[in-house]
Amino acid sequence: MTDAFNPATTFVHLEPEGRAEPIPVTPQFWDDLIAGRRTVEGWLVTRSRAVTDWTQWEMHPAGEELILLTDGMADFVLEWHSSEEVVRLSTDRPMMVVPRGVWHTIRIVEPATLVFITFGKDTQHRAIE
Repeated sequence: MTDAFNPATTFVHLEPEGRAEPIPVTPQFWDDLIAGRRTVEGWLVTRSRAVTDWTQWEMHPAGEELILLTDGMADFVLEWHSSEEVVRLSTDRPMMVVPRGVWHTIRIVEPATLVFITFGKDTQHRAIE
């Protein structure tokens, strides 16, 4: 049976064999994912509202991440060895690909809604210093 759902509270796991599994986002969803208690072997499709800068960096060693901004404005900071590149997403240039293995974080220019399509296997996080 197919049913509609809210992408802010239910993500979709696009599994390698072609199945699309809705995943309810529980209060501990992100903690479980970051700690490795929950694994995602394919692509994870999420939507979130961002009103403040991220407090951490993240990196996806196994695949790339497609990001689509649907409203607002955000700067994505990509860390390239010893330098940083800032890519601004706005309504006239709303999409980007974060390359595999590149640490990245977000600085919010205007409150933004973002759709992430992430190959999340072995995703890593670290605090912003």
